Amino acid sequence: MKPSKTIPKNVNSVRPADIKVVMALGDSLTAANGAGAEDPVAVVLQYRGLAFQAGGDKSLDEHVTIPNILRVYNPKLFGYSNGIGSPNVWEVARLNVAMPGAEAKDLPGQAQQLVGLLQTHPEVGII
Repeated sequence: MKPSKTIPKNVNSVRPADIKVVMALGDSLTAANGAGAEDPVAVVLQYRGLAFQAGGDKSLDEHVTIPNILRVYNPKLFGYSNGIGSPNVWEVARLNVAMPGAEAKDLPGQAQQLVGLLQTHPEVGII
């Protein structure tokens, strides 16, 4: 599937290939705490690259995530997480600002953090 010829004005017209950036906010589920743990100690690690919502480790054949599905249609997709690490390590988290232990009251702050990244980070440059 190719991208739309013009930028869609309606969400119902968006194709998977039109999506250029993925972002995530949330708690330990979105940070993928323990997702790749092979022992009890590793449960505290954030396996962001394996997170269903924002992970980009491996291929779609090896691990189903939303970014891995979207990369089939747009190999230049940006923002997905890779590897293991915290939200303050750009090379790992990218646009996944989820924080283990976060609660609903923390989400507006995470959303503001994402807006800040979109506006200022040199690798993003979409706003």
